Amino acid sequence: MTNTDFEDDTAELNRLRGAAMAGDIAAKMHLTRRLIGMPQNGNELIEGVAVTLSAANDGNGEAAYLSAVLAAGAIAMKRNWAAALVYLQRAAELGHGPAQMELAALSSDTALAARALEGNAPADAWATLRKSIDLKNHMTPPRPKTLGVSPRMAVAENFASPALCDYLIAQASPRLQPLPAVDGSVPGVEAAAAMRFSIPDFNLQTILLLDRIAEITHLPHRGLEAPAVLRFARNTPFPPHADYLDPGDLDLRDQLIAEGQRLVTFLLFLNDDYEGGETDFPNIPRQFKGKKGDALFWWNLDPDGGLEPAAHNGNLAVTQGEKFVLSQWIRIPALQRGA
Repeated sequence: MTNTDFEDDTAELNRLRGAAMAGDIAAKMHLTRRLIGMPQNGNELIEGVAVTLSAANDGNGEAAYLSAVLAAGAIAMKRNWAAALVYLQRAAELGHGPAQMELAALSSDTALAARALEGNAPADAWATLRKSIDLKNHMTPPRPKTLGVSPRMAVAENFASPALCDYLIAQASPRLQPLPAVDGSVPGVEAAAAMRFSIPDFNLQTILLLDRIAEITHLPHRGLEAPAVLRFARNTPFPPHADYLDPGDLDLRDQLIAEGQRLVTFLLFLNDDYEGGETDFPNIPRQFKGKKGDALFWWNLDPDGGLEPAAHNGNLAVTQGEKFVLSQWIRIPALQRGA
């Protein structure tokens, strides 16, 4: 940013601050997006949180939803799930669509959730749905079953609810982009083996999902990359590849030092209404096809911290329908060895 750009940005911030102090909701929301979305320092982030809470108290649905995410521990605030769900309910009552979808997906009353999303429910439906949420159930993953030791691999059946799987597909489908091919090139959309959408961690569903992934893999949050939804198209296999980063590749050295090695790959199967499309481990050899909501995860390094060729994986061609998965890589610091 040049000095002129910095001065222009400061002037715009000050203008928005003045309008926000005068009670302008639109200015508060512009200020919120700038301070939280692109904070220049910790003070701006703290200010952004305060402005967001103020706009939520003024009755802005988007701000109430952002307040819910902040209270859930996304950034800058101590985690308070009770407050997060109250803000989520308020945002839903104010007509904020994403909040309504999340509250419906988190609720254990699926019939009422469907009616609420259709606009055919009692006035207190969103409060009832909030009270039906079982946070412990959302935070506690199922017990995994070991599938092998080379590579170390496990499956967790029913890791995610069908409602969460549908929510993730709905969020990703309109935003999918071509997935880079294994050799680094980007195929054309019409020939793409897969499409992907990287999910921001700025929503409650993702925060809970990342909590569960960290819990089941016994790995820290700081190593979680941004999760991505992948769609595998029909009749086009995705070739086998390594998920680990090759330490011998000089172009990857800085990334490995800064971000660490990809220790674990975690796959969540979001649908099962397709034919073919098995996740393929050709060096074992083994193929896997999960049910909707099942998770498969494996270690890309052996117990001594060496690269694990047995973990090379690909995707066989889908012969009918299309396949959706959520992919999550988990890193460890470059100097850390083993799991």
